[in-house]
Amino acid sequence: MDALIHHLEEKQELSSREVQVAASLLLDPAAPDEKKARLLEALALKGETPDEIAGFVEAFLEQAVNPHLGLITLDGPTLDVCGTGGDQLDLFNISTTAMFISAAAGAIVVKHGNRGITSKSGGADVLEALGVRIDLPADEFRNCVEKAGMGFMFLSVTDQTGLSIPMPGTPPLLQILILILLLILITLLSALRPLSSSSFGILPLSAF
Repeated sequence: MDALIHHLEEKQELSSREVQVAASLLLDPAAPDEKKARLLEALALKGETPDEIAGFVEAFLEQAVNPHLGLITLDGPTLDVCGTGGDQLDLFNISTTAMFISAAAGAIVVKHGNRGITSKSGGADVLEALGVRIDLPADEFRNCVEKAGMGFMFLSVTDQTGLSIPMPGTPPLLQILILILLLILITLLSALRPLSSSSFGILPLSAF
């Protein structure tokens, strides 16, 4: 990991292979948290590129549970709703509200989300408070989507790795840069698994 950190500190873009190695290290519970934080800090300060972001998303999805939604027939337009967070406006959970509104309008909604990182509550917190089970296994998740027209997948990558927690003493501006990076990655880790980056669509807040 030291070599990757040095590479980033020299403002050099990571190759696709280096991104895969970095992603594996970030997901490794045995890797030191301090080193993970240094890698994220170096990447945030360098400025992540679209290729690096796409590489991290692909690497993380390879390690994620695949719900195999292709095994069922979805009658209607299908979308994932995931809020980016980080707006610092102390709003209610808009993306979870949009999930119910979209489903009521006839869309098939496959939402992924996490607990609150930059706000009081994330999608997982809201749904859990409403009595919704957020840890369904893949087969039960597919059954929920097929019968109810909507489902939620808990994105627990940050819980498992500690990626969302900047190290103590990290300057506020750097904390913001790291959170922006993490929020971008979390937003793109879709259970729908788009075939290419061109399949992603990110709507502005005003769209809701």
